[in-house]
Amino acid sequence: MCRYCEGTFPRLGIREHEVSQCSERRMRCKFCLEDIEFEKFQKEHENQCPEEKIFCEYTDFDCVFQGKRKEMPAHEEECVKGHARFLRIQMEQLRCEMRALQEDHGKRLRAAEQFIGEIGWSDSCDFVPDQDRTKVFWESETGGSLLIFTDSTSHDSASGYRHKVVDFSISVKA
Repeated sequence: MCRYCEGTFPRLGIREHEVSQCSERRMRCKFCLEDIEFEKFQKEHENQCPEEKIFCEYTDFDCVFQGKRKEMPAHEEECVKGHARFLRIQMEQLRCEMRALQEDHGKRLRAAEQFIGEIGWSDSCDFVPDQDRTKVFWESETGGSLLIFTDSTSHDSASGYRHKVVDFSISVKA
């Protein structure tokens, strides 16, 4: 008979049942050393033990605090200004990165538009695209290719053309 659930099992299988199968078996938490029923341990205690050491949720923002789970509310209350400062700094860094990317994108787009104005379409293709129906993209993932898309109203094709200018470099001046 199982000492936890009082179920009956063959003599050879009772030990395995009590150690690894019985849902009412007891476990000792390695942090608080409390003896807890296995099912309750898994559902409630395992990821909530107040004695477990955890890192502050602001670790990614340079907070180095590590303490017991039960100490975390006090740490968060004491360091709310510090955590807010971490977030402000991170936000400002992201804004700067975003501005730089937007500026770079704008420079590349202006250079591409200038390129379109300077090339002779009749020399490189059999049609002259309508400027309002031509889209230009800078494809940085492929090492900096200029892609020119035209829709089907620019020519006789039903699907539109995609022109890829290869080995093209744009000199972007600050």
